[in-house]
Amino acid sequence: MNLPRINAGSKEGQSTEGFGVESTLRSFFGRTNYAFKDKYLFEANLRYDGSSKFAKSDRWGLFPSVSAAWRISQESFLSEASWLNNFKLRASWGKLGNHRIGDYEYIPKIATSVNYSFFDEVADGVAEVVAVNENLTWETNTSYNLGLDLSLLEGKVQFSADYYNRLTEDILTPVPVSQIFGLPAPLVNAGAMRNKGIEFVIGTSKIQGDFTYDLSFNIGFNDNNVEKYAKPDKSNDRLREEGSPWNAYYGYESIGFFQTDEEVLNDPKVVGAPIQKGDLKFKDQNGDGVINADDRVVLGSEIPGTSYGVNLSFGYKNFDSIYVRNRSGGCLRSFERSSGVSFCKRREGTSKTFRSLDSRNP
Repeated sequence: MNLPRINAGSKEGQSTEGFGVESTLRSFFGRTNYAFKDKYLFEANLRYDGSSKFAKSDRWGLFPSVSAAWRISQESFLSEASWLNNFKLRASWGKLGNHRIGDYEYIPKIATSVNYSFFDEVADGVAEVVAVNENLTWETNTSYNLGLDLSLLEGKVQFSADYYNRLTEDILTPVPVSQIFGLPAPLVNAGAMRNKGIEFVIGTSKIQGDFTYDLSFNIGFNDNNVEKYAKPDKSNDRLREEGSPWNAYYGYESIGFFQTDEEVLNDPKVVGAPIQKGDLKFKDQNGDGVINADDRVVLGSEIPGTSYGVNLSFGYKNFDSIYVRNRSGGCLRSFERSSGVSFCKRREGTSKTFRSLDSRNP
Protein backbone atom coordinates (compact mmCIF):
# COMPACT_ATOMS: atom_id res chain seq x y z
CA MET A 1 0.00 0.00 0.00
CA ASN A 2 1.33 3.43 -0.96
CA LEU A 3 0.77 5.90 1.91
CA PRO A 4 2.15 9.35 0.99
CA ARG A 5 1.74 10.70 4.54
CA ILE A 6 3.84 9.32 7.40
CA ASN A 7 1.05 9.64 9.95
CA ALA A 8 -1.19 7.37 7.86
CA GLY A 9 1.07 4.39 8.45
CA SER A 10 1.85 2.26 11.48
CA LYS A 11 3.25 4.05 14.51
CA GLU A 12 5.51 1.10 15.34
CA GLY A 13 9.11 2.29 15.27
CA GLN A 14 7.99 5.70 14.06
CA SER A 15 10.14 8.61 15.23
CA THR A 16 9.01 11.26 12.76
CA GLU A 17 5.68 12.71 11.77
CA GLY A 18 4.20 14.00 8.58
CA PHE A 19 0.79 15.02 7.28
CA GLY A 20 -0.65 17.14 4.52
CA VAL A 21 -3.81 19.07 3.67
CA GLU A 22 -5.09 20.56 0.45
CA SER A 23 -7.23 23.67 0.22
CA THR A 24 -8.35 25.35 -2.98
CA LEU A 25 -10.29 28.51 -3.80
CA ARG A 26 -11.24 29.14 -7.42
CA SER A 27 -12.81 32.44 -8.40
CA PHE A 28 -14.26 34.01 -11.52
CA PHE A 29 -15.10 37.69 -11.45
CA GLY A 30 -15.96 40.55 -13.70
CA ARG A 31 -16.52 44.29 -13.44
CA THR A 32 -18.14 46.97 -15.55
CA ASN A 33 -17.96 50.74 -15.11
CA TYR A 34 -19.97 53.54 -16.65
CA ALA A 35 -19.54 57.30 -16.29
CA PHE A 36 -21.62 60.01 -17.95
CA LYS A 37 -20.08 63.47 -18.12
CA ASP A 38 -18.08 62.61 -15.00
CA LYS A 39 -21.26 63.28 -13.02
CA TYR A 40 -23.17 60.01 -12.96
CA LEU A 41 -21.08 56.99 -12.04
CA PHE A 42 -22.05 53.34 -11.99
CA GLU A 43 -20.19 50.11 -11.27
CA ALA A 44 -21.29 46.47 -11.16
CA ASN A 45 -19.29 43.45 -9.99
CA LEU A 46 -19.99 39.76 -10.13
CA ARG A 47 -17.87 37.00 -8.64
CA TYR A 48 -18.37 33.26 -8.59
CA ASP A 49 -16.33 31.47 -5.92
CA GLY A 50 -15.76 27.78 -5.31
CA SER A 51 -14.12 26.46 -2.16
CA SER A 52 -12.81 22.98 -1.40
CA LYS A 53 -13.90 23.48 2.21
CA PHE A 54 -17.45 22.53 1.19
CA ALA A 55 -18.89 19.43 -0.46
CA LYS A 56 -19.30 19.50 -4.23
CA SER A 57 -23.05 20.09 -4.03
CA ASP A 58 -22.57 23.28 -1.94
CA ARG A 59 -19.14 24.39 -3.13
CA TRP A 60 -19.99 27.37 -5.33
CA GLY A 61 -21.43 30.74 -4.40
CA LEU A 62 -22.48 33.74 -6.53
CA PHE A 63 -21.79 37.19 -5.06
CA PRO A 64 -22.92 40.34 -6.92
CA SER A 65 -22.49 44.01 -6.01
CA VAL A 66 -23.50 47.36 -7.49
CA SER A 67 -22.66 50.97 -6.68
CA ALA A 68 -23.67 54.38 -8.00
CA ALA A 69 -22.59 57.95 -7.37
CA TRP A 70 -23.75 61.45 -8.30
CA ARG A 71 -21.18 64.25 -8.41
CA ILE A 72 -23.47 67.13 -7.63
CA SER A 73 -20.58 69.60 -7.75
CA GLN A 74 -20.39 69.03 -11.52
CA GLU A 75 -23.94 70.24 -12.07
CA SER A 76 -24.46 73.61 -13.75
CA PHE A 77 -26.43 75.06 -10.84
CA LEU A 78 -23.24 74.83 -8.72
CA SER A 79 -20.85 76.13 -11.34
CA GLU A 80 -20.51 79.47 -9.52
CA ALA A 81 -19.63 77.84 -6.17
CA SER A 82 -15.87 78.28 -6.41
CA TRP A 83 -15.47 77.27 -2.76
CA LEU A 84 -16.91 73.82 -3.50
CA ASN A 85 -14.44 71.44 -5.14
CA ASN A 86 -16.32 68.17 -4.77
CA PHE A 87 -19.76 67.15 -3.56
CA LYS A 88 -20.63 63.52 -4.21
CA LEU A 89 -23.48 61.28 -3.08
CA ARG A 90 -22.96 57.53 -3.33
CA ALA A 91 -24.83 54.30 -2.64
CA SER A 92 -23.88 50.64 -2.85
CA TRP A 93 -25.20 47.14 -2.29
CA GLY A 94 -23.27 43.92 -2.38
CA LYS A 95 -22.77 40.36 -1.20
CA LEU A 96 -19.61 38.56 -0.12
CA GLY A 97 -18.99 35.02 1.06
CA ASN A 98 -16.97 33.60 3.93
CA HIS A 99 -15.37 30.16 3.81
CA ARG A 100 -12.81 30.57 6.62
CA ILE A 101 -13.24 27.25 8.40
CA GLY A 102 -11.02 24.21 8.82
CA ASP A 103 -10.29 21.81 5.97
CA TYR A 104 -12.43 18.70 5.45
CA GLU A 105 -15.12 19.80 7.91
CA TYR A 106 -17.75 18.00 5.79
CA ILE A 107 -15.85 14.68 5.68
CA PRO A 108 -16.03 12.13 8.54
CA LYS A 109 -12.66 11.78 10.26
CA ILE A 110 -11.39 8.46 11.56
CA ALA A 111 -8.71 8.13 14.23
CA THR A 112 -6.40 5.10 14.13
CA SER A 113 -4.76 3.27 17.05
CA VAL A 114 -7.98 3.35 19.06
CA ASN A 115 -7.81 0.34 21.38
CA TYR A 116 -10.86 -1.74 22.27
CA SER A 117 -11.62 -5.06 23.86
CA PHE A 118 -12.18 -8.03 21.54
CA PHE A 119 -12.64 -11.48 23.07
CA ASP A 120 -10.78 -10.47 26.25
CA GLU A 121 -7.88 -9.11 24.24
CA VAL A 122 -6.86 -5.55 23.44
CA ALA A 123 -7.09 -4.94 19.71
CA ASP A 124 -6.29 -1.96 17.53
CA GLY A 125 -9.20 -0.21 15.90
CA VAL A 126 -10.49 3.01 14.45
CA ALA A 127 -13.21 5.41 15.59
CA GLU A 128 -14.98 8.48 14.31
CA VAL A 129 -13.76 11.41 16.42
CA VAL A 130 -15.61 14.41 14.97
CA ALA A 131 -19.24 14.86 13.99
CA VAL A 132 -19.60 16.34 10.51
CA ASN A 133 -22.20 18.25 8.53
CA GLU A 134 -22.19 17.41 4.84
CA ASN A 135 -24.48 20.36 4.03
CA LEU A 136 -22.06 23.15 5.00
CA THR A 137 -22.06 26.06 2.58
CA TRP A 138 -21.00 29.69 2.29
CA GLU A 139 -21.66 32.21 5.03
CA THR A 140 -22.95 35.36 3.31
CA ASN A 141 -22.57 39.03 4.14
CA THR A 142 -25.00 41.48 2.53
CA SER A 143 -24.08 45.16 2.85
CA TYR A 144 -25.93 48.39 2.16
CA ASN A 145 -24.11 51.71 2.23
CA LEU A 146 -25.07 55.37 1.77
CA GLY A 147 -22.48 58.13 1.89
CA LEU A 148 -21.39 61.58 0.86
CA ASP A 149 -18.03 63.24 0.21
CA LEU A 150 -17.25 66.95 0.44
CA SER A 151 -14.12 68.85 -0.49
CA LEU A 152 -14.01 72.60 0.15
CA LEU A 153 -11.64 75.54 -0.32
CA GLU A 154 -9.35 73.94 -2.88
CA GLY A 155 -9.16 70.70 -0.93
CA LYS A 156 -8.13 72.32 2.35
CA VAL A 157 -11.19 70.87 4.10
CA GLN A 158 -12.57 67.37 3.49
CA PHE A 159 -15.59 65.67 5.00
CA SER A 160 -17.21 62.28 4.48
CA ALA A 161 -20.13 60.48 6.12
CA ASP A 162 -21.30 56.90 5.75
CA TYR A 163 -24.28 54.87 6.88
CA TYR A 164 -23.88 51.09 6.64
CA ASN A 165 -26.09 48.09 7.30
CA ARG A 166 -24.46 44.66 7.11
CA LEU A 167 -26.40 41.42 7.54
CA THR A 168 -24.42 38.20 8.02
CA GLU A 169 -26.46 35.06 7.37
CA ASP A 170 -25.82 31.31 7.50
CA ILE A 171 -23.06 31.91 10.05
CA LEU A 172 -20.58 29.04 10.20
CA THR A 173 -20.60 28.09 13.87
CA PRO A 174 -21.00 25.09 16.18
CA VAL A 175 -24.24 24.94 18.16
CA PRO A 176 -24.71 23.39 21.62
CA VAL A 177 -25.29 19.62 21.71
CA SER A 178 -26.24 17.27 24.52
CA GLN A 179 -23.40 15.79 26.57
CA ILE A 180 -24.60 12.31 25.63
CA PHE A 181 -23.87 13.16 21.98
CA GLY A 182 -20.34 11.93 22.62
CA LEU A 183 -18.53 14.03 20.02
CA PRO A 184 -17.67 17.72 19.61
CA ALA A 185 -20.46 19.75 18.06
CA PRO A 186 -20.25 19.93 14.26
CA LEU A 187 -20.19 23.17 12.32
CA VAL A 188 -23.52 24.26 10.87
CA ASN A 189 -24.90 27.26 8.98
CA ALA A 190 -26.91 28.72 11.83
CA GLY A 191 -27.93 32.21 12.70
CA ALA A 192 -27.89 35.76 11.43
CA MET A 193 -26.18 38.86 12.81
CA ARG A 194 -26.51 42.52 11.86
CA ASN A 195 -24.05 45.39 12.19
CA LYS A 196 -25.28 48.88 11.41
CA GLY A 197 -23.95 52.30 12.14
CA ILE A 198 -22.57 55.60 10.94
CA GLU A 199 -19.05 56.91 10.41
CA PHE A 200 -17.72 60.44 9.99
CA VAL A 201 -14.33 61.76 8.87
CA ILE A 202 -13.31 65.41 8.78
CA GLY A 203 -9.87 66.65 7.83
CA THR A 204 -7.81 69.56 6.68
CA SER A 205 -4.54 69.95 4.80
CA LYS A 206 -2.30 72.83 3.86
CA ILE A 207 0.88 73.54 1.94
CA GLN A 208 2.85 76.60 3.06
CA GLY A 209 6.15 76.86 1.26
CA ASP A 210 8.30 73.90 2.31
CA PHE A 211 5.92 72.98 5.10
CA THR A 212 2.88 70.68 4.69
CA TYR A 213 0.46 69.10 7.12
CA ASP A 214 -2.63 66.89 7.11
CA LEU A 215 -4.97 66.50 10.07
CA SER A 216 -8.07 64.32 10.25
CA PHE A 217 -10.48 63.08 12.89
CA ASN A 218 -12.80 60.09 12.54
CA ILE A 219 -15.58 58.69 14.69
CA GLY A 220 -17.95 55.78 14.22
CA PHE A 221 -20.93 54.29 16.02
CA ASN A 222 -21.82 50.62 15.57
CA ASP A 223 -24.73 48.48 16.78
CA ASN A 224 -24.24 44.71 16.75
CA ASN A 225 -27.17 42.36 17.26
CA VAL A 226 -27.90 38.65 16.81
CA GLU A 227 -31.14 38.38 14.85
CA LYS A 228 -31.34 34.60 14.57
CA TYR A 229 -29.64 31.73 16.34
CA ALA A 230 -30.78 28.13 16.20
CA LYS A 231 -30.28 27.38 19.91
CA PRO A 232 -29.14 29.85 22.62
CA ASP A 233 -25.56 29.14 23.67
CA LYS A 234 -24.83 30.17 27.27
CA SER A 235 -21.68 28.12 27.73
CA ASN A 236 -19.07 29.47 30.12
CA ASP A 237 -18.93 33.28 30.15
CA ARG A 238 -20.14 33.95 26.60
CA LEU A 239 -23.63 34.27 25.18
CA ARG A 240 -24.99 33.75 21.69
CA GLU A 241 -28.70 34.50 21.70
CA GLU A 242 -31.19 36.49 19.68
CA GLY A 243 -31.37 40.12 20.80
CA SER A 244 -27.83 40.26 22.25
CA PRO A 245 -24.46 41.19 20.75
CA TRP A 246 -22.54 38.34 19.15
CA ASN A 247 -20.41 36.44 21.69
CA ALA A 248 -21.51 38.82 24.47
CA TYR A 249 -19.89 38.60 27.88
CA TYR A 250 -22.32 36.79 30.17
CA GLY A 251 -22.02 36.48 33.92
CA TYR A 252 -22.63 38.08 37.29
CA GLU A 253 -22.80 41.84 37.69
CA SER A 254 -20.53 43.12 40.44
CA ILE A 255 -22.00 45.76 42.77
CA GLY A 256 -19.03 46.21 45.09
CA PHE A 257 -17.31 44.25 47.86
CA PHE A 258 -18.35 42.54 51.09
CA GLN A 259 -17.17 45.04 53.70
CA THR A 260 -18.56 43.73 57.00
CA ASP A 261 -19.20 40.37 58.67
CA GLU A 262 -22.90 41.23 58.67
CA GLU A 263 -22.90 41.57 54.88
CA VAL A 264 -21.07 38.25 54.54
CA LEU A 265 -23.73 36.58 56.73
CA ASN A 266 -26.89 38.16 55.33
CA ASP A 267 -26.37 39.39 51.77
CA PRO A 268 -27.03 37.12 48.75
CA LYS A 269 -23.96 35.17 47.68
CA VAL A 270 -22.89 32.34 45.39
CA VAL A 271 -24.05 29.06 46.92
CA GLY A 272 -21.19 26.90 48.16
CA ALA A 273 -18.50 29.51 47.54
CA PRO A 274 -16.42 30.55 50.59
CA ILE A 275 -17.02 34.27 51.13
CA GLN A 276 -15.13 36.69 53.35
CA LYS A 277 -14.74 40.42 53.70
CA GLY A 278 -13.11 41.95 50.64
CA ASP A 279 -14.63 39.47 48.18
CA LEU A 280 -16.72 40.71 45.28
CA LYS A 281 -20.46 41.10 45.80
CA PHE A 282 -22.79 40.19 42.95
CA LYS A 283 -26.25 41.51 42.16
CA ASP A 284 -29.23 39.27 42.87
CA GLN A 285 -31.02 39.97 39.59
CA ASN A 286 -34.24 38.03 40.38
CA GLY A 287 -34.39 38.82 44.10
CA ASP A 288 -34.56 35.20 45.32
CA GLY A 289 -31.78 35.69 47.88
CA VAL A 290 -29.35 33.35 46.09
CA ILE A 291 -26.69 33.99 43.49
CA ASN A 292 -26.89 31.25 40.86
CA ALA A 293 -27.02 30.79 37.08
CA ASP A 294 -30.39 32.58 36.92
CA ASP A 295 -28.67 35.83 37.93
CA ARG A 296 -26.34 36.00 34.95
CA VAL A 297 -26.83 38.92 32.56
CA VAL A 298 -25.20 40.40 29.48
CA LEU A 299 -22.29 42.51 30.73
CA GLY A 300 -20.75 43.84 27.56
CA SER A 301 -19.39 43.04 24.14
CA GLU A 302 -16.00 42.63 22.55
CA ILE A 303 -17.37 44.44 19.50
CA PRO A 304 -16.84 48.21 19.96
CA GLY A 305 -19.92 50.40 19.95
CA THR A 306 -17.87 53.56 19.45
CA SER A 307 -14.51 54.09 17.80
CA TYR A 308 -12.61 57.25 17.04
CA GLY A 309 -9.16 58.39 16.06
CA VAL A 310 -6.87 61.23 15.07
CA ASN A 311 -4.35 61.17 12.23
CA LEU A 312 -1.68 63.84 11.88
CA SER A 313 1.10 64.06 9.35
CA PHE A 314 3.42 66.93 8.60
CA GLY A 315 6.48 67.47 6.48
CA TYR A 316 9.23 69.94 5.89
CA LYS A 317 11.20 69.64 2.68
CA ASN A 318 12.35 65.99 2.63
CA PHE A 319 11.39 65.27 6.23
CA ASP A 320 7.97 63.89 7.19
CA SER A 321 6.33 62.39 10.26
CA ILE A 322 3.03 60.66 11.02
CA TYR A 323 1.06 60.45 14.27
CA VAL A 324 -1.92 58.11 14.68
CA ARG A 325 -4.14 57.81 17.73
CA ASN A 326 -7.12 55.45 17.83
CA ARG A 327 -9.52 54.37 20.54
CA SER A 328 -12.61 52.19 20.65
CA GLY A 329 -15.37 51.67 23.18
CA GLY A 330 -16.30 48.08 23.94
CA CYS A 331 -15.37 45.49 26.50
CA LEU A 332 -11.92 44.12 27.25
CA ARG A 333 -11.83 40.84 29.18
CA SER A 334 -9.14 39.99 31.70
CA PHE A 335 -8.84 37.26 34.31
CA GLU A 336 -7.57 37.54 37.85
CA ARG A 337 -6.01 34.13 38.46
CA SER A 338 -5.88 34.37 42.27
CA SER A 339 -9.59 35.14 42.68
CA GLY A 340 -11.05 33.38 39.63
CA VAL A 341 -12.86 36.56 38.65
CA SER A 342 -13.22 37.84 35.09
CA PHE A 343 -13.40 41.57 34.53
CA CYS A 344 -15.25 43.28 31.72
CA LYS A 345 -13.29 46.53 31.37
CA ARG A 346 -14.98 49.07 29.16
CA ARG A 347 -12.61 51.00 26.95
CA GLU A 348 -14.30 54.29 27.87
CA GLY A 349 -13.02 53.85 31.42
CA THR A 350 -16.00 52.32 33.25
CA SER A 351 -16.07 48.66 34.17
CA LYS A 352 -18.29 45.79 35.16
CA THR A 353 -17.15 42.59 36.76
CA PHE A 354 -18.48 39.10 36.35
CA ARG A 355 -17.75 35.66 37.66
CA SER A 356 -18.21 32.38 35.85
CA LEU A 357 -19.79 29.21 37.18
CA ASP A 358 -17.78 26.03 36.70
CA SER A 359 -16.72 22.99 38.70
CA ARG A 360 -14.03 24.98 40.51
CA ASN A 361 -16.22 28.06 40.96
CA PRO A 362 -19.75 26.79 41.71
